[in-house]
Amino acid sequence: MDEVEKYSLPFLTRPMLEFEHGTIFELEIESMASEPITIVVSGITREGPFSLNFTHDGMPDQYSSPQRVSDIPIFLTVHGANTNTQRGECFVRIFLRMNSNRVMTMCQGYIDGLTSLGWPAIQSESELSGHGKLKVITGTNPAAGAEISQTVPFSRAWKIKAINFGLTTDATAVTRLVRLIVTDGTNTIYVLAFSKTQTASATQSYYATEVGTIQTATAGGKGFAGLPLDLILPEGYKILTGTGSLQAGDDFTAPILTVEEFLAI
Repeated sequence: MDEVEKYSLPFLTRPMLEFEHGTIFELEIESMASEPITIVVSGITREGPFSLNFTHDGMPDQYSSPQRVSDIPIFLTVHGANTNTQRGECFVRIFLRMNSNRVMTMCQGYIDGLTSLGWPAIQSESELSGHGKLKVITGTNPAAGAEISQTVPFSRAWKIKAINFGLTTDATAVTRLVRLIVTDGTNTIYVLAFSKTQTASATQSYYATEVGTIQTATAGGKGFAGLPLDLILPEGYKILTGTGSLQAGDDFTAPILTVEEFLAI
């Protein structure tokens, strides 16, 4: 390739830069994953094709892996080696670095068994874009006389779709009113009361779901409440019950939460 052709290419290459000599080019793979996954970054530069791999162990940590490339990538694709990866399990950012300095975000977003990222068709979604991984989580079973308390784990965010649990009351003759409370760990953010109170020596189920209206109580021993749409809780937020006239012998079951889980980088 002669000099005229080299400088007329429709993409940036090392010889076009005044500071080309001695410049170190790297692609930095920044990732978070909830399951083990090998991330594959492949593409071409002016000098030919390349492929880089990075394995995330699925632990709740953000990892960063700079890897050397010969020149500025012309094309780039990012995908997972495991085709069973689900949406919401792996979030990736790819940075172009020059002499150890980030100079450009090339692409960022979730990858799964059917979805990849690419450059130069820029993709730039946030960790909370689209939908997360749908999970059904069985929470902690509180001791008798204690309220339910569930915390969003480190490096995660939950979009709450539904919560259900049960309560068995002792023989103390008072009426209990169960409320669902959301806090940031310190401050109360949201409170809702269920549609049915509960008397002594009774077992009752409670359901809170993403619905437009609160269902009325039924004769079947069920209480209902409506959750707001798109209730997204960051790490450290708590989902609690707060029960009027709770007695020492009253016993909640472990809550069951249906959530969309996102990775919080």
